[in-house]
Amino acid sequence: MTLIEMLTVVSILLILLSIVAPAVNSARISALQKQGSMQFQRFIHALRDYYSEYQSYPPFMELSEDIGAVFELGSRVNSQNFIRALSGKEPNGSALTAEHLRLNPKRIVFLEISPDDLLKTSTGDREEDRIADIFNNEKIFILLENPSDDDRRIPQILFPEAIKAFVPEAGLLSDIAIWSIHSDPRKNVRSWK
Repeated sequence: MTLIEMLTVVSILLILLSIVAPAVNSARISALQKQGSMQFQRFIHALRDYYSEYQSYPPFMELSEDIGAVFELGSRVNSQNFIRALSGKEPNGSALTAEHLRLNPKRIVFLEISPDDLLKTSTGDREEDRIADIFNNEKIFILLENPSDDDRRIPQILFPEAIKAFVPEAGLLSDIAIWSIHSDPRKNVRSWK
């Protein structure tokens, strides 16, 4: 094999790699979005179970009379309370303290917090008290529809402008919606598709 033949083969391989690499990356992001959507579905089921048990959402998720509530998990305190209310434990896994018992008085486990639900640090460790999506994004929003509403549909108008384009015009046929917003729009995750 001559040098020219070898350079030709290497050039062809590099061209093929440049064609295949973006497709593989796109498929990887799509698979992660699906995994993130399933993570948010777990959160929704836990919130519904919590509501069934206590006839209200966790006390830090205040509902207004007519429209429901939007709640952001982005702060450490909000993440900690989310973990306490739905896991029935402190973020470190110990029993709920008397101070936090109001979040889940019966200490029922509505959601098992997995390492994938927690924020990953730059060293690869997980912060036990910070919720994040599959792309390690903490900007997670939960929109709760008022349970007394007979429609069980979240109107499009209740969603922030940044997410309205992804919501059907007739609204979302659900009582809870969860989404995250990432600086890379391909990494935004929604509980609905």
